[in-house]
Amino acid sequence: SFVLTRPGGRVCIVGLCPQGTPVAIPDSFEAFYIKELTIAGSSCSPRGTFERAIRLLAADRIDISNFITHRYGLDDLDKALTMIAGGKEPAIKVVISP
Repeated sequence: SFVLTRPGGRVCIVGLCPQGTPVAIPDSFEAFYIKELTIAGSSCSPRGTFERAIRLLAADRIDISNFITHRYGLDDLDKALTMIAGGKEPAIKVVISP
C-alpha cells in the first residue's frame, strides 16, 4: 500500500488482531518516508455494528450498488492495480473476482 499511495497520502491499517500484535513493516517502507505518507490506525466499530449492517444488507435496506465502481477478473489484476495507482478514475470499491 505504501507504493500505491500518492505522495502526501494516508495509509490506514484496518483489522482485528489481539492487543500487542506486532505490525510488520514491508520492504516498501522506503516509499513511506520518501513520499511523506501518514499511517493511521482504525479501531473497530462499536459492538453490534457489523451484525446490524449484515441484517440491513440481508433485508435489502441498503443500496450498495454505487459502492462498487470497478470490477476486474483475477487475470486483470495488473490492470486493476495500475488503474488504482494512476488515480485518474474515482474508485470507491474495486472488486477482483477469480
